[in-house]
Amino acid sequence: DDPEVVYPIKDDERFVLDLLRAQKILVVQGTGFNWPKPDHFRIVTLPRVADLEEAISRIATFLETYRQD
Repeated sequence: DDPEVVYPIKDDERFVLDLLRAQKILVVQGTGFNWPKPDHFRIVTLPRVADLEEAISRIATFLETYRQD
């Protein structure tokens, strides 16, 4: 295990779909932007601040218990 890994995400496409299903938040997997490892995702910050705060809070809630097999 990599001691610098905060969340053990092995498949970023699966993460994006799991987050969408669980929290109704759409992000884009990092590999969709030619990032070589599946350990990043991208968000678009166009909504109002209140909407972003809610979305970030829901992502945090999702990540608290999210684990990939």
